[in-house]
Amino acid sequence: MCCATRTLSWVATDTLANGCRVDADAAKRLAKRLFYLEGFKRCDVARHLGKNNEFSQLVASEYLSFFDFTGLSLDRALR
Repeated sequence: MCCATRTLSWVATDTLANGCRVDADAAKRLAKRLFYLEGFKRCDVARHLGKNNEFSQLVASEYLSFFDFTGLSLDRALR
């Protein structure tokens, strides 16, 4: 297996503590749908992000990447 293929494979999936595979692309897709409320209600977002498992933590990390606080003061960003 060449280095590029190995890297792409590692980026796309990772092994969870329980031996299952987590799909980083699926986490990104779900995070995007949650951020733009595509098929979800606002109250569903916390339910998905608040689960205590590695996939939900990956989704939460991706979800936070959609926020852009560039150029905002701290007090404006926190509001």
